[in-house]
Amino acid sequence: MSKPTIAVLIVLLALAACAPPPPTPAPLPTVAPTATARPTAMPTATPAPTATPVPLPSVDQLWQRAQTCQCLTVYTMPETGGGIILKAITSAQKSVRLKMYLFTRDDVRDALIAAAKRGVDVRVLMELNPYGGGTTNVDLYTAVKNTPVKMRWASYDFRFTHEKSLVIDDQLAFIMTHNITASSFTSNREYGVLDTRPDDVAEIIKVFEADWEKIVVDLKNPRLVWSPINARQKWIELIDSAQVSIDLEQNEWLAPEIVRRVYNAIQRGVVVRAIFTPRDPITADSAEPNRDLIRRAGAQVKYLTNPYVHAKMFIVDGQRVFIGSENVSDNSLDNNRELGIIFDQADAVQTVRRTFEQDWALATLEPFPMSDIPIPASGVVNWRDAAKYYNREVTIEGKIVKIYNSGRVMWLQFSEDWQTDMKVVIFPQDWGKWPQRPDLIFLDKTIRVTGKVVKYQDAPEMIINDPKVISVVGQ
Repeated sequence: MSKPTIAVLIVLLALAACAPPPPTPAPLPTVAPTATARPTAMPTATPAPTATPVPLPSVDQLWQRAQTCQCLTVYTMPETGGGIILKAITSAQKSVRLKMYLFTRDDVRDALIAAAKRGVDVRVLMELNPYGGGTTNVDLYTAVKNTPVKMRWASYDFRFTHEKSLVIDDQLAFIMTHNITASSFTSNREYGVLDTRPDDVAEIIKVFEADWEKIVVDLKNPRLVWSPINARQKWIELIDSAQVSIDLEQNEWLAPEIVRRVYNAIQRGVVVRAIFTPRDPITADSAEPNRDLIRRAGAQVKYLTNPYVHAKMFIVDGQRVFIGSENVSDNSLDNNRELGIIFDQADAVQTVRRTFEQDWALATLEPFPMSDIPIPASGVVNWRDAAKYYNREVTIEGKIVKIYNSGRVMWLQFSEDWQTDMKVVIFPQDWGKWPQRPDLIFLDKTIRVTGKVVKYQDAPEMIINDPKVISVVGQ
């Protein structure tokens, strides 16, 4: 693994990597019952694949399959990791077309440059102004501008170019929910589709070329889902077609019409299961009223924080799946450039269903479940016990033995093992609140720090922004 810079990305990028939410949703919709009477007993969803983890194909196995059939191959993140993207770029012989919303990975950048230097036609189309700002896309532009890589900024005809696609040698297309970022590859629930069906690939190329030249394009492929052209209608048709079940994992849950269609499906007896990652505090989560709407209608709603749900996925009747970059937001459907796909290829559907079941088994009914373990009588928790107090406000004590400072985040570490043990996180915008930079104050000192213990990548951490919550013991 590269230097541990990923903590900042989950906070600053993972939550902002999607198009911005529209204004606070309108009051919960009042929906008339559908003409179909609600059954006296809810139907049972199509039996799902086992939730027991199964051996996952390696990157080489995924790639080999994609080379030998005109079909779809589904992979998941974080299980697959960035190796599948690197494999595609390093294997390219003729051309690489990448359209992306966020890009932070130096290894992928270097692979693009290396491919261009060996004669591959490498073109990158990027969003200039991703929500939340940041310079990472500009950093990529600066890095490639004196290389054979050709890079352009996406058209302002779209609010955001939020599409995540990659086409290799005019023969293989990636349709992805994920960006090219560390959090996408290591800590998010994401889905990707390797598509070698010629008509799909041809239309994705056609749209890339049109967007490269900033011209209008005519689209005809029935499987591909494009925003702002046909995504809303294709989603409505997919949801309205459900007879038995809808399973979904969604990063956003904001578009009133889509929420209403799922509500209507529940009213006509469709079993709905939904997985989301909540925003903290849940009372400020703009999607929660819409989650509560479908919950009160009869949906089973769960929350998953690890991995972080950045996915955009529907499974309908256990037989048809949508995967793509579109979020459940009006901006995503109506104003952005986005790409998704609806498919019924049995083995590809099976991969998605199996992953959903594994996530469902891990997800919780409470957005931020807390233990009832009592706090010690002293009111102070040893740092080694921090994981017992997730989502609770506590005071932690321990000696800071190491400090990691990337320039984008600072970690005060109680041990050498940042991947498993408690750490205190301070972001650069808050460093100036201390009389000296925090890494110059707390190293080799025993501290007490008060705040909420949260889980990030299976390790406890506490994010602080106020000097008043941390002190050196004995001073």
